[in-house]
Amino acid sequence: MLSKKRLMSSLLLSILFLSGIAFTAIQWDPDTLLTLNDTNEYTQQSNQRNIVVDNQGRIHIVWWWNRPVGPAERNEIRYKRYTPGYGWSNDTTLFDNITGGHSFPSVALDFSGNLHLVWQNIPSGTNYNIYYAYCIPVGTGNSGWSAAQVISNNPINYRKFYPNIACSPNGNIHVVWRERAPTSPPTYYITYRERVGGSWQSEVRMDSSQNDKNYPTVTADLNNNVHIAWQRVAGFSQIMYRARIGNSWQAIEQVSDDASSDQTYPSIAINTANNNPHIVWCSEASPKRIIHKYRTTTWSAPETLGVIETYDQAYPQIVGCIDSTMHCVWNGYSVSAGTYSKVRYAERDANGVWSTPENLTPSLPDIGRLYPSIATDTAKHLHIVWQQWDGTDYDICYKHGRPLAAPVVQVSSPNGGELWTIGSTQYINWNNTGGPSALDSILYSTDNGSTWQFIEDTSGITNFAWLIPNTPTTQALVKIKARNAAGLSEDQSDATFTIGYPAPTLTGVNPNSGNRLQTLDVTLTGTNFINGVSSVDFGPDITINSTTVNSPTEITANITIQASAATGPRDVSVTNSGPGGGTATLTNGFTVETGGSGGSDRWERMADIPSLNSGKNPKSGGCMVGNENTGKIYFLKASNTQDFHIYTIDQAGQGSWVTESMPLGTKPKDGKKPKKGASMAPYGDYVYVLRGNNTPGFWRYKVTEPTGWETLPPIPAGTKLPKDASGMVAVTKGGDP
Repeated sequence: MLSKKRLMSSLLLSILFLSGIAFTAIQWDPDTLLTLNDTNEYTQQSNQRNIVVDNQGRIHIVWWWNRPVGPAERNEIRYKRYTPGYGWSNDTTLFDNITGGHSFPSVALDFSGNLHLVWQNIPSGTNYNIYYAYCIPVGTGNSGWSAAQVISNNPINYRKFYPNIACSPNGNIHVVWRERAPTSPPTYYITYRERVGGSWQSEVRMDSSQNDKNYPTVTADLNNNVHIAWQRVAGFSQIMYRARIGNSWQAIEQVSDDASSDQTYPSIAINTANNNPHIVWCSEASPKRIIHKYRTTTWSAPETLGVIETYDQAYPQIVGCIDSTMHCVWNGYSVSAGTYSKVRYAERDANGVWSTPENLTPSLPDIGRLYPSIATDTAKHLHIVWQQWDGTDYDICYKHGRPLAAPVVQVSSPNGGELWTIGSTQYINWNNTGGPSALDSILYSTDNGSTWQFIEDTSGITNFAWLIPNTPTTQALVKIKARNAAGLSEDQSDATFTIGYPAPTLTGVNPNSGNRLQTLDVTLTGTNFINGVSSVDFGPDITINSTTVNSPTEITANITIQASAATGPRDVSVTNSGPGGGTATLTNGFTVETGGSGGSDRWERMADIPSLNSGKNPKSGGCMVGNENTGKIYFLKASNTQDFHIYTIDQAGQGSWVTESMPLGTKPKDGKKPKKGASMAPYGDYVYVLRGNNTPGFWRYKVTEPTGWETLPPIPAGTKLPKDASGMVAVTKGGDP
């Protein structure tokens, strides 16, 4: 029987698959720790992309750190590259020749595979500039970078924050940032600048309203249209959007519509299947959650990624893949990770259905992970970086995910020919050479696959301990059905195996002896005795009247020992019938004895001697013999009668009588009926009879066919004739020997 916990887990997995809830079709590798320096290293903010992958499979990561320089720290831009076949390069500080602090980098990749980087710089005092550089990757190291240049033209006392960059298919570069003018009160702008060919175009202010604005994000679609989103403070912060279609800037649109809480940290990406922009952001209602919208001719209804969590979710970033799927990462908490935030992930499939959010980072160690950034490549792989607290400072971590392959499952045991005994525990084993399975269903058949019975739903294992049911068959099969979001695979045993009964053991027989013609109960002890399956055998001429299985370790057999049973020790056996089964033998386990010990327990009542033909019961002169040739008993009643009885023993140890008459002889010497002094003796095919009753009559009875009486010469005359003597073998004359 399934445990309650196991049953509920199995039902939940089955319901999720049957209900059409999306599961992510990504197979994730373990986390890779990229840095381990004694200083803080950051990927923030979430609107800025920190990772891209070029068409040669090289991974490029940028971030910033606090590097101690003299008595004070200095922020610097860091870069690392992964080259297939070579691995990760060393960390490199970029543009450390430029004075001031460098932070908040954002990177983009053009269609030629070149990198474009922007970041925020504070050269001195309160001045903030936006810098730009590009890289043409060469070799396996970190080389190929151009000189850096300032691309923010407004007066140096304008503060510029949080730049973001994108590339369009025509090779143009698009950069947005936040500006704060030193007015009273301050004026905030979202500023856009485009690089065409090698020339930077004039700055364009996307939003010149008085309200504060922050965290701009930019992307370009396949038609070279530009899409920008940002956060505007107007009471509660809201998410704003503006597009340039062709050469024409469209009106600003408010995307979010929740006036009850701040809507923050937008991230924008294009669905390559239809060129529609998708935006995700953080709704700072309690608890915080991730919201998604996309635009066709109007904006879609808002979607919460997953159910509304009871734990905070924040700092999302979204990316589109060439297969029209959308992928979102953020950091947040969950039931399994409620103390420190984890990197979380959800996928929007080609049908527009978001998967259930999952934790990409383990619950242990329970450390904070923040500001994840995500990229895709031409092979539809996913690449994620984030900053991770190690107990002292933040380090940079990376994770790789590949498209999930369908499982390819193969049963290895049982695979045909096995005997698995009922009540034993056997291991079903299988292997999966494809993608990891989210759910493995285990089934078995007792009719060579015509019908199937459910055993268990599992996940994350490739063997299962099965308690073999009481379903005996020689036509058993096991099947595994493995499934994940990418597909279904199933395999079954190559050939049938047997679910059968165990072989018994026999260790004791009590009592271990009995007499001929005795009926008695015998207790056999051992193991694996089964009602309706186990039978006993005591050898020839011992009849088994009944067999009762009292328990798996005890049988009571009622037996009758026939008169013809050979005396001496003999083997006793217990047999379990098939399928399976077997025979256990206890050598010399029972002894047949010749007679009783004199106690009343040795006596057994047999059929009464008939009163026919005379109507009398035995009295004076009655005598009895057995003949070994026939196995019958012969009784002369005497008592002044001619009654002669023959007793035949049946298989149950009982029997029946047949009555005949002994003929009268010739008077005067042999004309009397048998009385005192009569006796009999068996010899060969005959029973020899003295009539007694003071006569010399001597007869014999042929016991084999054809039966009948024959008179013999009378015994020699002596001083007296047979009268009072008796005996089965000896012949006496009166009282004299």
